[in-house]
Amino acid sequence: MMSKPKLVDEYSDHLTDLLKNFLLPKSKALKPGMKVIHDPLWGSRLFYPWEIALLDTPLCQRLRQIHQLGSAFLTYPSGVHNRFCHTLGVTILAGRLITRLKEKAEVQAVKDVGISNRDIYTVRLAGLLHDVGHCFLSHASEIALGPIVKPVMKEVEISAKPHEFFSYLIVSNPYFLEYWEKNIAGLFPDSESVPSLDDISKIIVGIPPSDDKRYLQDIIYGPYDVDKLEYLYRDARTAGLEITYDIERYFYKIHIFADDSGCRLAMEQGGVSAVEQMIFSKMMLFSFVYHHQKVLASDILVHDIVMELLHEKNDRIDIEHPTDFLKYTDYDLFSSCNVGTTDRYNKIRDKIKNRDLPKRCLVLNKESVVNLTTDYSVKKNWRRLLEDLRGLPSTRYELRKKIVAEMRSIDGCENFSIDDIYFSFPKAPSFDEAVHGPVMTFSGKIAPMGDFFDLEGWKTTYDLKKLKGYFFVTDKYIDIASRVISRFLEAEYSLVFNENAKIQAKVFDGSKAN
Repeated sequence: MMSKPKLVDEYSDHLTDLLKNFLLPKSKALKPGMKVIHDPLWGSRLFYPWEIALLDTPLCQRLRQIHQLGSAFLTYPSGVHNRFCHTLGVTILAGRLITRLKEKAEVQAVKDVGISNRDIYTVRLAGLLHDVGHCFLSHASEIALGPIVKPVMKEVEISAKPHEFFSYLIVSNPYFLEYWEKNIAGLFPDSESVPSLDDISKIIVGIPPSDDKRYLQDIIYGPYDVDKLEYLYRDARTAGLEITYDIERYFYKIHIFADDSGCRLAMEQGGVSAVEQMIFSKMMLFSFVYHHQKVLASDILVHDIVMELLHEKNDRIDIEHPTDFLKYTDYDLFSSCNVGTTDRYNKIRDKIKNRDLPKRCLVLNKESVVNLTTDYSVKKNWRRLLEDLRGLPSTRYELRKKIVAEMRSIDGCENFSIDDIYFSFPKAPSFDEAVHGPVMTFSGKIAPMGDFFDLEGWKTTYDLKKLKGYFFVTDKYIDIASRVISRFLEAEYSLVFNENAKIQAKVFDGSKAN
């Protein structure tokens, strides 16, 4: 007999306490009516009573105080929208897509596809609850939490992002079920239309509720999911990027088909261009927003805040377990009332609040590595460097300590500290799902999306031309650090970088350009 998953039980127990004391109201909720909520992107849309009842809980209201783009608002001032707005958008688009699928299935008399009201409610609620596991500053804090949560997900064989896993644990928690049965289930028109929380929690982490209903998962978590549609459009609009894709054509061209793995979503061949527009938009956003060097510089400060809260006693933000981060929002993080915290926490927090960000001193990419394409040992060493730069928090910290030691050996740098050196090397955006996304050809056969345009070529180009890693330092050390880190990388990893590594950091002849 298999032993019970101890880590998951531990996380579940902590979440039960959080749900009871912070995230769900203790008193019985009032019975709300339907509401029309206006969204600037998707217009005025109807939300059902059970959705309003959930939206009005602290669990969902806290999303109003979590920036969708993390710390990117320091670089893109209008990028201040929150997770709550995104949640409403995903719920709206999920409802629109499944309603469109239901209409098409009925008109075309598609066999084995009977989309019920329960299915519609299920997929809308999965959209509404898919982000409730986000911690402060969204993905910026998730970078640090990822390695910590990964062993727990591995225990139950769930492959998802940490916030999705937290959402899954919340929705599948016994106390959430108790709250649901007491306050939410009775708001549905009849017992047959009440969704299963087990189905909703599975959909959030990409597990189909059943073979016959796999398309419900695809709507929220799959190659054609509405989550991507929503955040790409909203993030671009608020950052000021002019990207477009034909969402109406996208919805009209999605089709339900049945194969050995169940009923899934496929894009009709006539809708491939709409998918191509979306993928191009994703590449633009990664290049100009998510991987912007200033966004990465502020995000790594958030990473240090998370690690400080995990390892040092903090009187105002009390973290005893990773799920405790769910008690706090961006407002708590930046509050000027956070007295009694550690000196280091206050220092890093104030750097973010005042946009006192570290400056790049060295920029790395494949084109800056000497002999990368002609020497296998160089390629192997480059991979080793990337593994360390993207590694566990402990590995990254040790690498910073080594650079600190090198810097302190230089005259005038005796006070150089761990908080003067940072680095970030993100991963290229993933197109794996899109490459294998099913397309229904004009002849009625199913083919992978990769057969219709060169997604792998796009990824290769991004990896070569767009993807960059950065070493950041406090600005007074830029010139010296540029030289010291270059020497350190040559000694530690046997890697030599050409002049582009400094030029892209705007360091010329040993001095920083204005």
